[in-house]
Amino acid sequence: MAVGGVGWDVSKKSPKLLLVTNGTVDEIAQDFRSTPDVVGFFTVNISDIIRRLRARAHAAGDPPPLKWSDLRYVFDIQEDCNGKEAIQA
Repeated sequence: MAVGGVGWDVSKKSPKLLLVTNGTVDEIAQDFRSTPDVVGFFTVNISDIIRRLRARAHAAGDPPPLKWSDLRYVFDIQEDCNGKEAIQA
């Protein structure tokens, strides 16, 4: 993931617009190369952040986060009369 500033507002001393993109490093670089008036950008490795947060939680004794597929055990999911699932918290 990456966030870049596009255009420069002299009075506010900040970019006029923030551009958010994602993909591989090459895809991100191409997105910003093809955008005129980029004043700067930074990238964030979301996978690395999640890995570090999980390691800290494990070290603190917290259980690992639930997977989305495990939500069936947290909520009582029932089908309504149209065959659609309804979640009852």
